[in-house]
Amino acid sequence: MRQSGPHGWATGVAGPAVSVEQIVAKYYSGTALTVVDAATNARGPMRVLLSVPSSTGSVSCGGTALATWLINVRSTGGFKVVNEAAGNAVIGTASANVTYQIAARNGIVQVYDQSTATPTLRYQGPGPVTAVPTDPNAPITVQEKNAFYRGSIQFRNDGGNTLRVVNFVGYDSYVQGVIPKEMHQGWHLEASKAQAMAARTYGFTSTGTGRDNDVPADQRAQC
Repeated sequence: MRQSGPHGWATGVAGPAVSVEQIVAKYYSGTALTVVDAATNARGPMRVLLSVPSSTGSVSCGGTALATWLINVRSTGGFKVVNEAAGNAVIGTASANVTYQIAARNGIVQVYDQSTATPTLRYQGPGPVTAVPTDPNAPITVQEKNAFYRGSIQFRNDGGNTLRVVNFVGYDSYVQGVIPKEMHQGWHLEASKAQAMAARTYGFTSTGTGRDNDVPADQRAQC
């Protein structure tokens, strides 16, 4: 969906001002609106690829390409890191604003706690490991991306000692991250609602069968 078009329809620039449902109908004729929530969606959260090839080239949306062996993460509300290979056993718990480092070395994943004078190795093994926020309203910041992400973030060694990073995020939280990058602040609310419907629908229908992600974090999907 074009960003400027819905704003024009909502403000009446292109004729009588219309509602979000009418904007969606103009762009996607024959579309039926339905509810998608935890009760109707058995697939679980979306999987958004944060590491390369996401955010590379002309489709980066201004984001930083993430191709590195070492990543720093923190949260104002704290988080825990779990080992998926061991039934999500807790590796370590970071308090507010404490940084953990995730590294890909020698074919394995390492997790370091930076709260001590000398970084403490909390885990080394095949992984994957996942950072889970203590407070869902205090998302995890990935320093190397210069951005925060709602939901949990999975890290694995891609086999070449580069971290493969995937954000597991609910549909509503995904839309919260997408819309501010696609719509100008202050544009008509009905236009933002229409864009949110389009983004949520795209996310719901973009299931990545046979791969570890559904969409990249760039303009090949949505910013």
